[in-house]
Amino acid sequence: MNMKRQISICIILTTMAIILGMLYMKINNDSSINSPENNTENSTLSTDEKSTDSITSSNEYVNYYFCAKNEDGRVAIYDTKTQTLYMETSIETRFLPEEIQKELKVGIYFKTDEELFDFLESYSS
Repeated sequence: MNMKRQISICIILTTMAIILGMLYMKINNDSSINSPENNTENSTLSTDEKSTDSITSSNEYVNYYFCAKNEDGRVAIYDTKTQTLYMETSIETRFLPEEIQKELKVGIYFKTDEELFDFLESYSS
């Protein structure tokens, strides 16, 4: 009887592990489908993909933690999780390349603080 009990427990645990693994894969696949494509090194988005009136508007940007935007002629950094101002910079947008100025109108998204600070470092004086 003891051997049958051990086998039953092993089967139950194996079944649970398989189910949890499948759930984990499904969650990861869903989040990778919803994340925007990386067109540039610092994960910028085009104007068609993002409204200029909000920082984040759906779950598709859930993996991005920071958003750089043009606020009153300067680069401002927002926390996408709380949708609050994270940092004001002294970087004036008028001195940035035209392509970066366009991207800042809709937001440039960063997955890590390292990506964010690399971007800021490359455009600060």
